[in-house]
Amino acid sequence: MAPGRFRSVSFTSLAVCSIALMSLSVARAQNPPPSSLPIAVPNGAKINTEFDGRENDLLGMVKDLINGMTTTDGKTGAETASGPTPLDLLFGPGGSDRLATLLRNVRHLHLVVYSLPENAESGEIKEVSDDAPAFYERAFRAEGGRRLFYNAGQDAVLIVGFDQPQGIAVVIRQRDKVTVARTVGYPDMKVVGGVIRRFTGASVPVETAVPTTRPASRTRPAGSATGRKTKPKP
Repeated sequence: MAPGRFRSVSFTSLAVCSIALMSLSVARAQNPPPSSLPIAVPNGAKINTEFDGRENDLLGMVKDLINGMTTTDGKTGAETASGPTPLDLLFGPGGSDRLATLLRNVRHLHLVVYSLPENAESGEIKEVSDDAPAFYERAFRAEGGRRLFYNAGQDAVLIVGFDQPQGIAVVIRQRDKVTVARTVGYPDMKVVGGVIRRFTGASVPVETAVPTTRPASRTRPAGSATGRKTKPKP
């Protein structure tokens, strides 16, 4: 092979490789690596439900399914035929429509529901049994999370927010069951608030709520600046 031809082939190969590398870089910028939302489940717990889906795979399919199940009045076909569905028990009337609203801006959802044994003697399972929100808050703070909401009691609730990636984590402890959910993308917090209120009764007391209108002014009797009636002159 002539030296000139060898150099020509080498330059052509180099150009092709450069274009391929540039295309790969652009593709990576447009399609960032999949997010990871780890949820620790202590040894000895029994997983009842787990869902881990993203917008471009299982989560997108679930959104399409929910939209297909929802009728124009916000009810599902099952609800119309045989009464409330499990989604209605969780979110209230029109549960499927509320779930669609909840997930509208969520791009990745990892959900785990598990049961705790009756007698946890030691280890992580004991920590979760004693205080599940505290156990998970330590792990979430180590990832840069910050507490947004906490409600103690038999049905304890913890919400932690994350900046990178933007999203939240929710922990709900109900008797022997623990529900942990993490998202990329912020869910509709109005729907989240409704779920918290349904399960814990937590809400702003009426007497401490900020009034939205000014109180009506009292009408004073004519002829008095203080509101007291004046006696007629003799």
